Amino acid sequence: MNIPLQSATTWKAVVTVLQLLAIAITALRLFLRHRRQTLWVDDITVALALVMELVGMIVMWFVYVQDDNSTVKGRVALYWFASIAWITTLWLTRITMILSITRIFPDWGTIRRNCRGIAISFGIFYIGFICWLCTSACVPSSSDAMTSRTDILDCSNERHFLVIASFSADIFSCCVLVLYPMFILFVLPLSRGQYKLVMGLLIAFTLVLLSSIVFGVFSYSPNIDGPGQPFVTGMLSQLEAVLSLLSCNVVAFTSYLFRNGSGADATDDRIEWKKPASPTR
Repeated sequence: MNIPLQSATTWKAVVTVLQLLAIAITALRLFLRHRRQTLWVDDITVALALVMELVGMIVMWFVYVQDDNSTVKGRVALYWFASIAWITTLWLTRITMILSITRIFPDWGTIRRNCRGIAISFGIFYIGFICWLCTSACVPSSSDAMTSRTDILDCSNERHFLVIASFSADIFSCCVLVLYPMFILFVLPLSRGQYKLVMGLLIAFTLVLLSSIVFGVFSYSPNIDGPGQPFVTGMLSQLEAVLSLLSCNVVAFTSYLFRNGSGADATDDRIEWKKPASPTR
């Protein structure tokens, strides 16, 4: 599959609209949580992801440019900003996603303990990749000006093992995010309200997994090449980050929309679950 040169302005405009939508929805989620006084750790992580997505959106307009006359040093700096913003957004959203599950189960239950353990492991992955990224060289293969109007500086050759490890960890984390809700749905007894929330998370996490797979196929498949391949791959990475940020808000908005439910239909993300008192004799 040969990908021809793309219209950078059209792609960036479409992606920017989606990024602004994701940022606006996340900001609304934080406002609603603040108004209901239900802010928690997952709101902190998603707020940081929102900031990094905003940084990534701004940097995108300088990285993917036509007729770039910037210096090699300037392109390297932009690559650093873009890489850090993207990796941070991805892993903070994955931490937020797994913490979203904890909000709909009691604090004393196994589900919360497992989710917190997974969130900590995701945090370790993130710190490891950031340290690896910051200690890896980014040296262009040539100091000549870019010959293609949609070509960009790519340091992947100098970070081959980092790129492979990062993609593998991304797919692994997405698989965990999909399989754990499936385990909850098919193994544990749930109220109808909990079922709605977990099913919504499963659908959202599955879409994130599919976006990661599509990004990987366009990045590493030997059958996909052409002068527009690096640019399209970069845009797909931005779309993966957008979809990840949107998926973080499933529990918040589902809980808000069905907040008037009662009994088994009630959806609850208030995190103030109280352990039932032991029966007295």
